[in-house]
Amino acid sequence: MANSMWIVVAATATAVSVIVTGVWRILLWPARISPKKMSAERLGFRVSDGADKASVDGVCRAFAMGFNTMISHPSAERWKAVCNGISPMYRPFAHEGAAMGHPVRAVGRFSPELFESDIVCTNTEFAYLHYVGLGFWSAMRNHSPLRMAAVVNKLDPLLGPLFWDGYGFKHGFFDFAATSSYTRKFEQLDGYARHVAYQGLGRSLWFRFMDDVDALIGAIRSFGLYAPDTAAGLGLAAVFATADRPHRGLAVVERLPRAWHADALLGMCFGYKARARCDEAYFAEMLTALDVSRVRAIRAAIAQCDVIEARVRCDGGVDGYRRWRGELRDWLVANVSYPFSALRGDETKNASDPVTVRAARAAG
Repeated sequence: MANSMWIVVAATATAVSVIVTGVWRILLWPARISPKKMSAERLGFRVSDGADKASVDGVCRAFAMGFNTMISHPSAERWKAVCNGISPMYRPFAHEGAAMGHPVRAVGRFSPELFESDIVCTNTEFAYLHYVGLGFWSAMRNHSPLRMAAVVNKLDPLLGPLFWDGYGFKHGFFDFAATSSYTRKFEQLDGYARHVAYQGLGRSLWFRFMDDVDALIGAIRSFGLYAPDTAAGLGLAAVFATADRPHRGLAVVERLPRAWHADALLGMCFGYKARARCDEAYFAEMLTALDVSRVRAIRAAIAQCDVIEARVRCDGGVDGYRRWRGELRDWLVANVSYPFSALRGDETKNASDPVTVRAARAAG
């Protein structure tokens, strides 16, 4: 009898210890992403250049690392150290993966409010990536439009719609080659969500077709009315994912048809803005590879992006993200030469112009 009692006590103590310490999360290991399966070659991307392959594989590894740490490590804080401990080039993608893993870690306790307090508010510089990661998760789980809209409606009204970007990205990243039927899912999205989903799809096409620009342009054109949104996503990814060699992305966007230039400029601006927000020092280092006129245009666009963001947030309303993109697009068309080659009117300015020199110094 005594032995039985001690067995029960020991079992109870062990169970409590496992729960309190989080060791039980080892049970989630089967849900981990295998980095070996996340590569340009395994995913069938049209990426042949060695440096491009290394870039895609680095992004995939960082994403998997963030996700795996989030779902399986006993410590609820460990993901931050892991994500922030890798190089600034790939750090944002690790945060995106960690955000995708949060609903898994929550195990039935997930809520938009919990997501924002646990993830977004703890590393606000990566907020864009966090909302994208959450949308990626819903796409993986094939959640209904109604269920997803209920989540987005409880997120930050300005940045929360980036959820739909992650939703679109997942479908382009994993489903593009297999079938085109996934775009029918986009048709079920209400209002501006569909446009943002195509933006996410456009981001995924950068990884799929970065070494086959003709096929890339053909893929974007196939989306008809939503080709501009897709081009915006492509522009975003082309500059964000090439922070370590910025001329690589510019070489692709320079070949896009003129009809998409305004939207590609918009995406590029958000890509530069996101990089600056993630790590200003790393972003300044990135800009040293670019000429002074381009740096001046990029810095001015980011400043205007901030101005519009602050105004839209102050105004409130449920369509803030749409207004932010629309107003910024108009400003870029009027003030920036494609593809961020200079501010309009600056093409003829001498490089010794004081304002231009200050811009160059600010860039590092």
